Amino acid sequence: YKYRFASIDLLQATLNTKHNLALYNRLKILVNNEYVGKRYKPSDRYKRVKATYYLLPKGLRALRPLPKHETIDNKLIKASYKDKTVSDRFVQRILRFYE
Repeated sequence: YKYRFASIDLLQATLNTKHNLALYNRLKILVNNEYVGKRYKPSDRYKRVKATYYLLPKGLRALRPLPKHETIDNKLIKASYKDKTVSDRFVQRILRFYE
């Protein structure tokens, strides 16, 4: 559950990509298909805060059959429903662990 929340910069560093546009487009597709959620308020634009992404239950269910994802169980999926409503402070703490 290391990747509970991620920003575009952290994803770019993890995936070793140089261009954000392709990553933004992929994330947009995942958000539109409800595999990934996006936390972003209009006021974040003025604060220059980037969007934070997180896996939705549908995304976790899609990852579960893949190798090295045996830790994704029903309990984890159920807990992921709260990711949409957690505080910004909590998200920032998780992002610091990710770095």
